[in-house]
Amino acid sequence: MPKKKKQQGKLGEEALEAMAATFRVLSEPGRLALIQEVKEGERTVGDLVDETGLAQASVSKHLKILFDAGLLNRRKEGVKVYYSVKGDFVYSLCRMVCQKLDEEQRGRGEIDFVI
Repeated sequence: MPKKKKQQGKLGEEALEAMAATFRVLSEPGRLALIQEVKEGERTVGDLVDETGLAQASVSKHLKILFDAGLLNRRKEGVKVYYSVKGDFVYSLCRMVCQKLDEEQRGRGEIDFVI
């Protein structure tokens, strides 16, 4: 069977799968909360536990997933590990989603999506 020709302007199967994997990583509210906290600068696991109220085990698990997905940097200093966001991609994506949600909610007064 001949290979399907890729149409110009369309992503291939591998690219679509990679994109879906990134969206899966970002689909967990706890991970989004962690990303929101590191926006202000580097944070340790302990800082993030205090700031989010999530359990230490959950914070560590989510940070590993975000790091493995290439969304976070980590820097070790002594016994502490500091996490920061790798680039502004995540915040650009979050802003776009928040703008869409804000437009949908406008006038209902339910949720403020401005970041």
